[in-house]
Amino acid sequence: MSSAPPVASAVAAARLARTVHRVDTLLDDRFRMVTHGGLTRRHWQLLTVLVDGVSDAETTTGVLRGYEPELADLVRRGWVVEDAGLRVTVEGSARYQEAIDEVVASREAAVDGIGADELAVAVDVLRRIAANLEK
Repeated sequence: MSSAPPVASAVAAARLARTVHRVDTLLDDRFRMVTHGGLTRRHWQLLTVLVDGVSDAETTTGVLRGYEPELADLVRRGWVVEDAGLRVTVEGSARYQEAIDEVVASREAAVDGIGADELAVAVDVLRRIAANLEK
């Protein structure tokens, strides 16, 4: 149980919410910039799941929940096909490879100056917050 007074906890939680929202917005903006506006982070997450080959429906059921609009868009673009499962096309793979170096560089820039221990603590705290919100 926290020893902080309820008002202080509420203020800290509000600051955290604003900061998380700001980081999320900045990540989205940076992602659109490095992929030249062609992909969202959600497109990228979906492609990352599928890029290694064919994924059957059973494997992707939980992963794809909530990503249906991005999947439909990737199919429309011709980057993913739904045949005996889901498969990234040659074009989709090429677009993924074009963007990967810039995406990695952007991720590295986001954590520049933050030590591995600090980053591990931040990730742990955010995971615990997510678990609290999922209850």
